Amino acid sequence: MTLVLGLDLGTTNIKAVVTDLDGTVLAENSRSVSILHLPNSAVRQKSSEIIATALDVLREAVAKVDASQIQALGISSQGGAMQLLEPDCSPHGDVISWLDMTGAEEDQAFTMRKGCDWLSSRLGRGRSGLAIGQILRLQKESPMLVQAPRRIGFVGDVVAHALCGRSVTDATSLGLTSLYNPYKQDYDPDVLDELRIDKMQLPELLEPREPAGTLLPEVAKQIGLPQGVLVSVPVHDQYAAALGTGTVHPSDVMFGAGTTWVLLAISDSPVATVTDDAFLCTHLIPNIFGQIVSLSNGGSSFQWAINLLGLQSLSSEEIDRIILEVPAGCEGLHFWPLLSSFDVAGLQPGTRGRLMGLQLYHGQAHIMRSVVEGLACELFRYLRFMDHSGITMTRLIMCGKAGSSMITPQILADVTDLPVMCATYSGVSALGAAVLAAGLLEPKESLQHIAERMATPVREVLPGVHREFYQQFRQEYLAALPWHTEGAK
Repeated sequence: MTLVLGLDLGTTNIKAVVTDLDGTVLAENSRSVSILHLPNSAVRQKSSEIIATALDVLREAVAKVDASQIQALGISSQGGAMQLLEPDCSPHGDVISWLDMTGAEEDQAFTMRKGCDWLSSRLGRGRSGLAIGQILRLQKESPMLVQAPRRIGFVGDVVAHALCGRSVTDATSLGLTSLYNPYKQDYDPDVLDELRIDKMQLPELLEPREPAGTLLPEVAKQIGLPQGVLVSVPVHDQYAAALGTGTVHPSDVMFGAGTTWVLLAISDSPVATVTDDAFLCTHLIPNIFGQIVSLSNGGSSFQWAINLLGLQSLSSEEIDRIILEVPAGCEGLHFWPLLSSFDVAGLQPGTRGRLMGLQLYHGQAHIMRSVVEGLACELFRYLRFMDHSGITMTRLIMCGKAGSSMITPQILADVTDLPVMCATYSGVSALGAAVLAAGLLEPKESLQHIAERMATPVREVLPGVHREFYQQFRQEYLAALPWHTEGAK
């Protein structure tokens, strides 16, 4: 039997899975990695810890199966986490997390100087972000840090180099750096000129079906694998999750219900970005495109309500039962789930969360359900952005912890009026990496077909009895918001 490995380099957790070529998970393992929050909104990690943890996680997963049957390793990675490198590709200093805001001032200035249209035409997004601001900041603080022969890498390609000796990336990972032009499908030369960065300082760009190499002999021995195991190019974790959930067709929208809710909409052409913060990129599947849009809010709002009400000791099933105690609409209680410090797309700057219509008869259950309903309405608002941009949507594919709830997916289906397909396996990015690994072993088979074969089963939730009620409810939500421009509703 032929087996493959999937490795997911998450921001706070690294996961490995071993599957067969039908996607059956035979072994898995995970371990957390530390993330350091510093003054002035700096957020850092250690490459050495990420690499060491990845090797440990792989070794422990491999030990659970017949390692001689493993023939390929696929890599999924967090996007936009930058690592300065010495000329030999060894790390210099810490990883600058994608959560790090120390380059925000430079990003804002660059956006103002070049304009949204200039950025959109080159990057598929209307704002500078991530690598651009960080490179500009470092050039001001210590210019030699980013001058050749020094190199600039990212978490995925740093780990790939440690595994197979080659610093490589793909379009999906590169797209989250703000250095990639999705129309030219390469680094954007104009942006690199503005940053005074040579393309040779950056990771080599590969197609997702092209092997990065084979495991270095000493690495294979350390993990417990045979010689010659193929290693994939590292891909962005959202696109890996798309493979793991079967989000591989135009009109699919994958919905990651984590701390921040993230949408990945699939189209057959490079549709204009739905917000200035959206990321347009080629999909791992040839001839289709993806667009990543973050709602800024999501599971963090739900957890805020749990903490506020002192419900931390309750299980997910018990929380579901509490939510089911009250009817749709929460008897007049309405919630705006705008609790993060970031401005929210389409709304007036400074718009914040609200709990409205509170009465003496409202209790814990009303507040909990109002948060879910508010999040569902906010999700619908972003889906409208996509619809206005010409993105067709026929189904929502939901992954993340909230997908296991018996009530949240139903409310989402009712409010959005779309079927919600809930992934039944939680490690979809690692599973997607395994799909990528299988693609290395089956070069004549389309990656789309491999993903359809290996993707996790889904639980379908259709719009139900409250569908008509929520059509009016969501319109009232939209009408009450302080929109940034007239007619945006």
